[in-house]
Amino acid sequence: MYTVTVYEDVRLANDQPVWVGIIPGRAKCLDEAGSLIGPAS
Repeated sequence: MYTVTVYEDVRLANDQPVWVGIIPGRAKCLDEAGSLIGPAS
């Protein structure tokens, strides 16, 4: 299991909050349930 370092609380265009974290050197957007929803912009 990876360690996710959360560095910013960002919001999508629909104003849903997402967590942006670093997962082995790559930025990913995580939804509130912790599911991977796509790479950070």
